[in-house]
Amino acid sequence: MVSMKESTSVAGNPKFYKARVFRVPAELDPSGRVYMPAHVKLQPVGSPAPRMHFLDDAGGATGKVWIGYLGDHLPNTRTN
Repeated sequence: MVSMKESTSVAGNPKFYKARVFRVPAELDPSGRVYMPAHVKLQPVGSPAPRMHFLDDAGGATGKVWIGYLGDHLPNTRTN
């Protein structure tokens, strides 16, 4: 139910990649945005198959796990 990365077809597609870039504090990234491929599958299949995308910085500068998105499955090769 936890995936630490996206498929090559999602990560390599600019449209799908951009959908997984979320706002974060500047203390985490000076640009204020980071790609969060890691996600928890709150429902494995079906529609809407909700997901929670996150960035684990528990061992990093902030010592936190950042939640970037919680909601319907983001676009991928099967949806758009």
